[in-house]
Amino acid sequence: MESFRIRSIPILPMSMNHWENFTCLSFVPYNPSLHKDYIIFTSDKCGCCSYVGRRGGPQIISIGNNCDKLGIVVHELGHVVGFWHEHTRPDRDLFVDIFHDNIQEGQDYNFDKAKSGEINSLGETYDYWSIMHYARDTFSRAAYLDTILPKKPSSGVRPKIGQRLHLSKGDIRQANKLYSCPACFQTYFGPFGELQISPNSTHCFWRIRASAGEHIVLNISTLLIPQSSRSCVSAPSNFIIISDGVSTGSSIIREKLCGGIQQKMVVSLSNTLMIEMKLEKTIPLSIIGNFKVQCGGTIRSENGTIQSPRFPEFYPPESKCIWNISVEKNFLLEAHKDCSYDNLKIYEVEEDTSAQKLLGTFCGQNYPVIFSTNVSNQLRLQFSSDASIQKRGFHLEFFKEIDECKLDMHNCDQICVNSLGSYKCECYNGFSLKSDGRTCERTCGGIFTADSANFSSPNFPSNYSSNLRCMWEIAVDEYHQIFLEIPHLEIEGMKSECAYDFLHISHIAGRRNGELRLCGSYTEPLFLKSISNRLKLVFQSDASMERSGFTVNYVADLNECAKENAGCSHICENKLGSYECRCPSGFTLAENRHKCVEGGCSYQLYEPAGRVVSPHYPDFYPNNRTCKWHILTTPGHRIVLEFHIFAIEDHSACKYDKVQVYDGGDEMAPFLGKFCGSAIPPELESSGNQLFIEMLTDETNSEAGFNATYESECGGQLYAESSTGFIYSHAYYGDRKYEKSSKCQWEIIADPESNVKLLFTQFSLESEDTCEYDFVAIFDGEKREKKMYGPFCGDIDIETIITESNKAIIEFQTDDTVEQKGFIIEYASSRPVEERKPSKFDSISVAIEKWATNLRVPFYSVVYQNHGNPNQIWNVNDWRDNIITAIDESVKIHGQNPVVVGSSAGCQAVLRAALARAPIIRGLVLFSPGVGLDLNYMERVLPGAVVHLKQGRVVKHPAMDPNLDIRVDLSNLMEFVDNCPLKPNKPISLNCPIRIVHGLKDRLVPFANSLNLLSLLETQHKALTLINDGHFITDETVIHESLDSLWKTISSLY
Repeated sequence: MESFRIRSIPILPMSMNHWENFTCLSFVPYNPSLHKDYIIFTSDKCGCCSYVGRRGGPQIISIGNNCDKLGIVVHELGHVVGFWHEHTRPDRDLFVDIFHDNIQEGQDYNFDKAKSGEINSLGETYDYWSIMHYARDTFSRAAYLDTILPKKPSSGVRPKIGQRLHLSKGDIRQANKLYSCPACFQTYFGPFGELQISPNSTHCFWRIRASAGEHIVLNISTLLIPQSSRSCVSAPSNFIIISDGVSTGSSIIREKLCGGIQQKMVVSLSNTLMIEMKLEKTIPLSIIGNFKVQCGGTIRSENGTIQSPRFPEFYPPESKCIWNISVEKNFLLEAHKDCSYDNLKIYEVEEDTSAQKLLGTFCGQNYPVIFSTNVSNQLRLQFSSDASIQKRGFHLEFFKEIDECKLDMHNCDQICVNSLGSYKCECYNGFSLKSDGRTCERTCGGIFTADSANFSSPNFPSNYSSNLRCMWEIAVDEYHQIFLEIPHLEIEGMKSECAYDFLHISHIAGRRNGELRLCGSYTEPLFLKSISNRLKLVFQSDASMERSGFTVNYVADLNECAKENAGCSHICENKLGSYECRCPSGFTLAENRHKCVEGGCSYQLYEPAGRVVSPHYPDFYPNNRTCKWHILTTPGHRIVLEFHIFAIEDHSACKYDKVQVYDGGDEMAPFLGKFCGSAIPPELESSGNQLFIEMLTDETNSEAGFNATYESECGGQLYAESSTGFIYSHAYYGDRKYEKSSKCQWEIIADPESNVKLLFTQFSLESEDTCEYDFVAIFDGEKREKKMYGPFCGDIDIETIITESNKAIIEFQTDDTVEQKGFIIEYASSRPVEERKPSKFDSISVAIEKWATNLRVPFYSVVYQNHGNPNQIWNVNDWRDNIITAIDESVKIHGQNPVVVGSSAGCQAVLRAALARAPIIRGLVLFSPGVGLDLNYMERVLPGAVVHLKQGRVVKHPAMDPNLDIRVDLSNLMEFVDNCPLKPNKPISLNCPIRIVHGLKDRLVPFANSLNLLSLLETQHKALTLINDGHFITDETVIHESLDSLWKTISSLY
């Protein structure tokens, strides 16, 4: 019940406020002496449910899992108000049809029609949009089956039903009729407002509501109200009554004002004011007053509630509130808090000196905190928010706590320690507590107050005695922290149990409940630090098996974090001689290294193994967030994802919060699964070297989130295409040698009309004459049916292998001794060699390859080789993935970020690849992007960049046209560089122009995505085709000159 209450604190008052905002209803805290009818909120097995219609007395509303949504709670409150389900009205058959065969077993009663006279709708017509109306599939046997449908109207469009967003206009009218609400009635929840008189009203009410702990300052004038001839006290009209409370009947009347008063200021005692105005006749439209809400103040009460401004709505920016709370003397204060972002500081105030001591600085979300004053009966709360991000704030309750120790209500021999609701006895250092829990007897131990000291277990380094109980207390100066070293520890027991002998240390930082119990044998020193300026160590031994014991050294260090958190906005960690500010998950440190700012929620993970956790884990994840994790491992390896902790808001269809996993680099990749609830998802495995995780949360009800790990596994099924793919021997290739005792198998498949081409670009395995230890073997087709290449080992050059079939199986196996660097394989599909006429592209390809080799240029070509084949469908996603792979390879091998260049139909794939790898490329240049470029996609990612194609022709999935007039205009590239001077590791300006060229038409467009500053060239042909004035260049010298100029320009980007 406690966890349910804290979790649902925001949604319950928000739902009640929703009713109050549109009606004259008031929801107030239950008082047994005043209230006969009241609501009990609980979490029952029925989920979201309540008694239908108002029954009087206690009425239960169950807010179960997935029920704490605004619309759902407003619906359940509707029953308490007196509403029945709209579809159960006696006249419902005129408006809807019920499909009883589709209703879940045992739920038919929810669709029973009321008898005539059982439901009084007060003259309101049937309301499809009512928040009390079921949806079309409520209690359905399956999501695709309807249980209730509006009758089809003449227009042919059925009205929508089952909304859970807000009260409908019909709901509001019916509630106001049911409770005889005045026609002139208005509720205010804002921080300020004006009271306006309607021109046709003589009797008006204004209700002003603030959060608990706030008060209202009202300025009001009665100059426009006619003066009464009678005394103001007895005047029947022409007056204004101001009451402190939720209604005129149960409130404390503060003022009764008659006509003629210029201005009167009233400050509320509570967080609600009710203003009633009664006139003899109407007056013109006018404003008679204004108000503002103020937080803070002095509270003298045995118990109460304080909320952040505007709670449960988001608190305003740049707020500062101070509350002073006092109870009667000889009592302490206990507080229970649920806090969110920004800053709440709680101080204990000394009664005589008014000096204050900071008890804690709180921020974050979704956790309860219980604390109390130490010696005083006064607390001071200070809430402040900055101008950036606002959240819902906090809800705090306080009450007095009896200190039995101060009132001598104990029989402790030496020390009485008060606790919340109770007390316990303790002994001075050097004494131990006897079995009666009250009496002390002398034993080992002691008290240390020096800045540094050391002590040991009795008889150290000899064995300690049996049946010992020793206690040491370290107390250093205030605002200091104790750094503890235990260089030796040998105590009976296993480290995981410590049931017999043990050393128990209290007030240890970073430990659950601040406590640690040690036993067993430690070969390395232990280093610990205290939470505050005190540490307590208790050593206990039983009647058998003594050991050498332990020795302890400590030093006291000034804890900068103890004073105003050292200026850190979130987490301050004290270091020996210094301190460090840190931020929770989802936040990053600002430039001043003290303030935390909310960070983005997109993560790019390149390590072969790692951890993925939800934002703020292990605290509850935030609402209204979309978080993405793109995991990219070494080519030729798969990613295995395993969830260890999983707690996402539950729903049968994961409608609210969910985690979705895709087999690829983005949400367009094949779908692996959607998960929510508390069941651990199954282990998930990618087919390639990319995995994409997406987490979506709505506006309410967060949970603990998830904790997952991933690792790379070698092997798998790969598909050979015209573009080059890569296989690395192991995931950490280049960083470390391959692992011992490993076994990997890759199956590479090409289309039925192609072969598989394999090229080893790097190869270094353990050497042995027969390759029995570590080796690579390649099988042509199925392993036992076709021939084998290899086995290969050592440091050798392996010739290019082209299989006879469309399948290659690569096996890599290592033993348990020597490891080496490993290997890299390039693979692609290869067409059987056919006689063909020389192509005009041949000379271009040879010239470019010669140029790149002579210049030692890191040059890659991602090619669509079925150029001119009308039967081949161009697949932009496959080509995009090939380009992404080439980009990753370029970065990995050369350690530089490339400039990506695309032309003609290749621009579609190049653009998609560049956006997918935006953080690791230096620039993007597109030439002649019209053919094959989806203009809608272009307009979406580069606003304003719609390219007008030559002759208005748009071909979205064409085979390449070899006669297409394409120009690579070097002057445009130079203009791009001249207009946008680039510096290493600096981003391109958002307004940097890129000239997109097609034929004779071109235009400058702003590049809408800021891409970080690299050396990948990509075109549609085998390498790079340069065309001048529509004619192919075939002269090798001209090609080399053009390439030199282009390369000089690209190189300037470095």
